[in-house]
Amino acid sequence: MTSIGIRVEPKTIHLALINDDIHTFKINVPLSLGTPQKLKYIRTTVLDILRQYEVQSGGIREQESTTYKPNIDRAQIEAVIVEAFASSSLKNYFYGRLVTMARLNRIPHAQIKDNIAGKMNTLDISGWDEYSEQFRESILCAIGAKNA
Repeated sequence: MTSIGIRVEPKTIHLALINDDIHTFKINVPLSLGTPQKLKYIRTTVLDILRQYEVQSGGIREQESTTYKPNIDRAQIEAVIVEAFASSSLKNYFYGRLVTMARLNRIPHAQIKDNIAGKMNTLDISGWDEYSEQFRESILCAIGAKNA
């Protein structure tokens, strides 16, 4: 079963595809486009990836609500990806914050940030220290999506 995890930044989307192995890659948000065109591009690209890799479950790392100044661009991109998930043939998906990621990965909430920072590797993932924090979040989303 192929699973996808996504971590959004305003200019880059970090993705992890997991089946037997972990594959990570980025989608760069085209800065030359206006907002509606950017969102359309992202939606189309995500739907293409879901179809091409026959993804069955997905997870999106949601921006924390405690953020002092939420990033509107990130929120818009996350919303479009959630809509793409809902419009796809995914069997299950989640859109959640750290607490949801911890629960779905069966990692104590107090340890999720240390796992993302690379200080811990609770799930014993090979090469964990070689991934960036954003890719670690997307990997945890993909693994958690299988339990959603």
